[in-house]
Amino acid sequence: MSGKLKIEGKLIAAPMAEISDSPFRIISKKFGAAMTFTQMVSAEGILKNNFTSLRYLTFAREERPVAVQILGNDPGIIRETVKEIAKFKPAMIDLNSGCPVTKVTSKKMGSALLSERELFGEIVKAMKDSAGEIPVSVKLRIGPSKNDINVIENAKVAVDNGADVVIIHARAQDEEYEAEPHWEWIEKAKKEVNAQIVGNGSVFNYKDASRMISETGCDFVLVGRGAIGNPFVFSRFNKFYETGEETAEPSVAEIKETLVEHIKLIFREYGVILGLDKAKKNIIWYFKRFNGIDFLIENLIPLKNENDIFALIENHAKKIEDGKYADSDISLTDKKFKERIVFWLLK
Repeated sequence: MSGKLKIEGKLIAAPMAEISDSPFRIISKKFGAAMTFTQMVSAEGILKNNFTSLRYLTFAREERPVAVQILGNDPGIIRETVKEIAKFKPAMIDLNSGCPVTKVTSKKMGSALLSERELFGEIVKAMKDSAGEIPVSVKLRIGPSKNDINVIENAKVAVDNGADVVIIHARAQDEEYEAEPHWEWIEKAKKEVNAQIVGNGSVFNYKDASRMISETGCDFVLVGRGAIGNPFVFSRFNKFYETGEETAEPSVAEIKETLVEHIKLIFREYGVILGLDKAKKNIIWYFKRFNGIDFLIENLIPLKNENDIFALIENHAKKIEDGKYADSDISLTDKKFKERIVFWLLK
């Protein structure tokens, strides 16, 4: 395969709406992500020079290698879009054929393409025709439902039309994010599909990633929610994969230092006014495994300026270290996070 993906490492930071921005990519790369992704970007929006679409598409040299994920269902538009994207020389160009959200699938995009096999093949061919030597990938769910699984068939259609890499989110479209993933389909794809296979689905820590590789044989692992507020997943995995040594959870001091760096990048990218909500969400995500999360949220919501944000981070970290917060049910916070509740807490 001329477009084979060549990156140093096994873990890739996933494309996530409102999350996989430049600050997230920079931090992920610093901690050892082999590659990161842009947020999902509209193919049509790029051709129309939509400001938001173009902002999602751009990335700096310090962020490379970066893959671009596009959303669309018109082979002609996608052919021209990929020509434009190729000028940026990303590490890979991916078609989102896995998003289960109704506002996407109702337009026959995302995971709706799983049931439109002829159109799906035409889109992949259009991508490959325009991508040159840049690897082309597709991100699939395993099928419309767990009773209608067609991931192997769709993966083969993608490869037959030029895809070099197949990313498999091991849930069905109707399972969204809550169901237990079906990793066995990643293993089957690795055995039956002539492409590099990337596994995805409920990889929340470095041991999950290692287990996915050993159980499925996948070439790479795509880490989504497990990397939110937790760039340490990449460095901890890399050490474990290379040496077999287990590493301790990051200290409060390490988390505070990384969070402050991340928040500064957010303010640099968006300014304080636009970056404030993003900063608040990241503060919650970084501290989510510690006691005091309720107090944190209560004190975080009213804040209006940069100095208060950094003062709160410092104060909260010190209280955690000094044991000032009573024990709370961290497992409940973790459950809410995994169910995507904490994502939108501040909206």
